Amino acid sequence: MTKRTIAGTIGLLAFLTILVVGSAVSKNNQKQYIPYTQFMTYMHDDKVSEILLTNGAKMEVTLKDDKRHYVTDNPRNANFKELLLLNGVHVKEGNALSGQSVAQSCFSLVFIGALIFMFHRTTNKNKLAMSMGVSELAEDKKIGIDFNSIAGNEEAKESVSDIVDFIKNPEKYDKYGARMPKGVIFYGSPGTGKTLMAKAIAGEADVPF
Repeated sequence: MTKRTIAGTIGLLAFLTILVVGSAVSKNNQKQYIPYTQFMTYMHDDKVSEILLTNGAKMEVTLKDDKRHYVTDNPRNANFKELLLLNGVHVKEGNALSGQSVAQSCFSLVFIGALIFMFHRTTNKNKLAMSMGVSELAEDKKIGIDFNSIAGNEEAKESVSDIVDFIKNPEKYDKYGARMPKGVIFYGSPGTGKTLMAKAIAGEADVPF
């Protein structure tokens, strides 16, 4: 999956989230609340056409005269459905999601998608960095610089010869409990060969610079 495909997927999910949440909120805003007592009056007057029963605290009511959807309290009584049917009310059952629940579900989907996108992006960056590092190391190994490339500086060469031997034969020093130095400081004016000496050490030890 390319970066462009992933970005397009995330954008599509974000768009669908806005669309669904906006639709849910708009739909909920169109449902006028009526008190339960008013609903019972409508039902006894044979004005109720349909009821959508859910497992939530509210239920949807459709009246015969205007076909609009209203919301009222759900008594969640075991005999309530039978009462509705005896009064000639068409009953539907479902688990309608509220606007908030829809928003939470869609947000979770977008969040997971964003995590997947970030994971792929990080993985690709790491792969690129590793591939660049390998190529750079390969190039560094081909520098071909050793102590013979440096004219003079015999004292400096002798001082770092132990480091070269330590890198090439670490088991010899491990046997005596010796530890590799954490670093070497080269000092001097610019142009005195500090970088060249470091490259020569890497070349002598046959390790990347």
